[in-house]
Amino acid sequence: MTRPCLLALLLLSLLQALGLHPTAQAQAPADLPTSQALRRIRALGRQPNQTGVAPLIGALQAGLPDRVTDAALAALGAQGGQQAAEVLRSFTSHRRSSARLAAYTALADNFAPRLRRSALEAGLGDGDPRVRSHCATLLATHGTAASVPRLLSAFDAGLDASAVAIGQLATSTQLEVFITRFSKQPLAVMLAGLEPALTRRDVPPATKLSLVTAVQDLGTASAASFLQQLLLSHDWSHAPAVRTALVSALAALPATSTTGAVQ
Repeated sequence: MTRPCLLALLLLSLLQALGLHPTAQAQAPADLPTSQALRRIRALGRQPNQTGVAPLIGALQAGLPDRVTDAALAALGAQGGQQAAEVLRSFTSHRRSSARLAAYTALADNFAPRLRRSALEAGLGDGDPRVRSHCATLLATHGTAASVPRLLSAFDAGLDASAVAIGQLATSTQLEVFITRFSKQPLAVMLAGLEPALTRRDVPPATKLSLVTAVQDLGTASAASFLQQLLLSHDWSHAPAVRTALVSALAALPATSTTGAVQ
């Protein structure tokens, strides 16, 4: 039997299992339990050597209920490979935001770093704010400093979730650019981005001292609360100069309780 015939039989078997092929629909209720379809899709996502990719793509092309479609996209992400990546990229422009969200999440799963990064950076411009925020969050883990210019643009356009990713990824020079936004962005959002930057081991102490000074210069109780929480919540034994700067900054700022929160 030729390979195309084998593939056709495999696809037919999947469609019948999902209740999507006409013969299957004649033998089973039209409303095949979603749980059964999801089990089959997830099993394909666990197949070795990307053998689940072809039947998953075939099922997506045939049409699936929304929830099963999103699960199939996740399964493609688990399988990986060029074919899966191409299909997932096509779904990042799907009409449903949940499908786009699933596609971006899957692209962050099992693909080359450059492909993941470019896809997630593109997602920062999605029409749904939930998708944009999710892509920014994923970039905090899967991005690099090369992603920061796109994150800064998204941040300036109102995507608050970009702040944490910037703090996770930015170089010293990029962090200096970031803190120029203090006068333009909500303080709590800015501080959320500074915390990961101040606690990263790869950011030079001199840069951290500059960031602490920038927060101190705000001269507010919220700034003091942030610095106090930072001082108490992290181990500074690896950065004694930063700890000293935090203590000095707190002494110069309005007093705050040990449980104060950034407003």
